[in-house]
Amino acid sequence: MIDLRLRPLILIITLLMPISNISANEQRIEIIGHFGEVTGITFPNGKILSSSSDLPYLVLWDLGNGNNYNEQYLDIHEVGVTSLKYFNSSSKVISGDIDGIVNYWDFNSMSVERSISLEDEYVVQGYENQENFTLITDKGNIYDWNLENNIIQPVVNTNITDLQNIVQIDDRMYLISDRSITLLNSSDYSQINHYQTDPFVTSSYYDYINHQLIVGYDNRSVIVYNESLDNIIARFNFQSSVTEMIWISSISSFILGYRNGSVSTWNLNNQKNSLISNMNSEVTTLSSNNNMIGVGYDNGSIILYSLTNNTTQKLGSLITDNSINLTPFDILLTILSIMTFLLPTIIIFYFIRKRLKKSKIANEANNETYPKP
Repeated sequence: MIDLRLRPLILIITLLMPISNISANEQRIEIIGHFGEVTGITFPNGKILSSSSDLPYLVLWDLGNGNNYNEQYLDIHEVGVTSLKYFNSSSKVISGDIDGIVNYWDFNSMSVERSISLEDEYVVQGYENQENFTLITDKGNIYDWNLENNIIQPVVNTNITDLQNIVQIDDRMYLISDRSITLLNSSDYSQINHYQTDPFVTSSYYDYINHQLIVGYDNRSVIVYNESLDNIIARFNFQSSVTEMIWISSISSFILGYRNGSVSTWNLNNQKNSLISNMNSEVTTLSSNNNMIGVGYDNGSIILYSLTNNTTQKLGSLITDNSINLTPFDILLTILSIMTFLLPTIIIFYFIRKRLKKSKIANEANNETYPKP
């Protein structure tokens, strides 16, 4: 149920937003969802999906009621959320925002259990490290967060800015930024190899099976590097830049998201690329669990796909919908809301105009000259 105080504001924002390009056979779900770019999707369990955006709230989606995806808003941040990470085999989630606030919260109780603040930097990614949680920021700093004592300790400054992805593999760590790929030793963070990139990096993924790093660039190319980054194994070109990529073992293929809004499966071995869907909005995040894929877009939409029998099948859309059902009461509230903003302005303008008119008459009277007798 939408708060009545928010309905007029929601209506105004919605009317100003462009209508999403939705095919005729796609079911439209009448929910509010995200109005900003989707920055993260996690699947804490088979019935719950959590998502974040560049607006200051998280959304929990109930996936257990068929196509009736009920949403619940979680207001634990004051600014846009930049990262979202789910703890395996747990009900805990970590989320960080643009102001450097990092929250450790439980999606069952929907309460924050731990919180820390980083100054002048924000978390781009994190991963579990035994009983602690390792945080990597946009300025290249690596921190160790002891969740039990809620103490954060700096580990190292890599001096690599604009980080967008970190891959931890046993004793090695890949740091991928907009303009470089760096391979470090995880034990002492010494540099093993460094590769300067041109053009910009748009996506990356480490292939654990073949031990190779796959990187997408904004010139629509995808390059496969060997584990040591000293050799290019293969190079591919696509019709649009790949902005997101994940590996799906059940279909033995990658899922690729593109800048032009397309989503496809990609088999690296036979190079078969099959289109799944297409929207007029950039893919900003991909996530999956054992039998479901979540695709997030920069217009706030999320589309879900099931993974069965080596195929992908669309489940539905968690999408900002312009077809909000308006009652006469909603329309009245909207008119009153508009008048609340306009009426004081009109009154102030009226009195200012009246005062200026009186002042003008008084000035004309003072400046008027009379003939001498």
